[in-house]
Amino acid sequence: MVSRRFTTGFKEIDKNLKYLKDTGTRRVVSAGMRKQGQYLAKQIKADVPSRYKSIRKAIGWRSLALRRNKGMPGVKVGAGVGQNKAAKGRANIVRFARSRGKRLGVGIDSRNIHWWFLGTAKRTTGTRRRGRSGIRVDTGKPKMNRGVMPSQMSPVIYYARREKTALMAIMRAESAKALDKELKKLKKVG
Repeated sequence: MVSRRFTTGFKEIDKNLKYLKDTGTRRVVSAGMRKQGQYLAKQIKADVPSRYKSIRKAIGWRSLALRRNKGMPGVKVGAGVGQNKAAKGRANIVRFARSRGKRLGVGIDSRNIHWWFLGTAKRTTGTRRRGRSGIRVDTGKPKMNRGVMPSQMSPVIYYARREKTALMAIMRAESAKALDKELKKLKKVG
């Protein structure tokens, strides 16, 4: 079956995609997207101040599973993305094993990194959420103010918009390389 579903947005590449089957076309498009994900994650990490190493570690990218993305190649870039589940589990075991003692707070890692990008409203202890509705219920313990955390960086989508030109250039270059590779395979077989 010849593919007509996928497009890179570049005429010189798209006209050659019609000679490939769906799997070859997917490989061409995915190659460009993977490089875009790597590049965007690096740009976001570069804007994080150097003293916040845990935040840099929590920013990543991964390829989307085709079955979860309606059969189309895709890449997810952001905070708390791309971590290996086994490594994440080991990190949590170590984290909860050490006692916090009298220190306040837990710092920022992949579990609460959304605070860094989005900020928080006023937070207090002494309440908890009840049920699916998320209604706050008093626990009977004293209420302590935990303050407000303003957003520290722009959300990830702003980086994608800012780097649009570079991302398109990466897509063109990587897709062209992958297309050459796929067409060479096709010539060897046929």
